[in-house]
Amino acid sequence: MGAVGSGKEPSPARRHVGELVKLFRGLADMTQRDLAERLLMSESLVGAYERAERIPTTAFLVEADAALGAKGCWRRAWR
Repeated sequence: MGAVGSGKEPSPARRHVGELVKLFRGLADMTQRDLAERLLMSESLVGAYERAERIPTTAFLVEADAALGAKGCWRRAWR
């Protein structure tokens, strides 16, 4: 499935980021709702990031990295 409303497939990088969010969220034993509540955002937005339907903001990546115990792996990846 492509990005919502774009008619295009999401980039491999965006899909990879979504997969990482989902992976670390699972390792942290958190639901999308748990992560959304922790980061003060909607559950649907977390899901859209995981499905690569939306481009995650830098703020989301930094906050999710901390909330999910990713120990800076995303920050190192985008430098």
